[in-house]
Amino acid sequence: MREQSTGAGSASRSGLARCTPSREAARGLASEFALIPVYREVLADMLTPVRAYTLLCPPGEPGFLLESVEGGERLARYSFIGAQARALELGEGNPLDALASVAGEQTAPVRGIPRFHGGAVGYLGYETARHFERLPVAQGAAPPMPESAFLRAEDLAVFDHVTRRLQLLTIHRPDRE
Repeated sequence: MREQSTGAGSASRSGLARCTPSREAARGLASEFALIPVYREVLADMLTPVRAYTLLCPPGEPGFLLESVEGGERLARYSFIGAQARALELGEGNPLDALASVAGEQTAPVRGIPRFHGGAVGYLGYETARHFERLPVAQGAAPPMPESAFLRAEDLAVFDHVTRRLQLLTIHRPDRE
């Protein structure tokens, strides 16, 4: 696809490759919201999520690829790749406190993005249940891994398998300008 250059940046004839929301609209949202999803959409008919993951997340760098299957047979609508993710500091004690803090951040409503567009990605181990339920203390040595671990995902590549498009999405934080 050929891109045409315009004074405000490049945009294709089909409307793909423009950032959404526009710079002006994002500035307007900045007065009300701490997080503003900004994305650019491109055709992805010749790129797979696995290939994109290998390009965006070099060995040794934190990142993730989330894919799912519906009914055990069909690929679900979206695949998510998180690049340049950073560890979410859980602190000592209940890891749910840090997760609640992330979930409570005010994100601007932006049309056209999937329900998951950034946040915390990781796991809660079985023993985490002791933080919100009375359980007996586990016997034996603790496993040689953290009870819980999460990455903070703010830079995503989102494959839409229905439209065969890829959203390159980042979370803009106006307070960090």
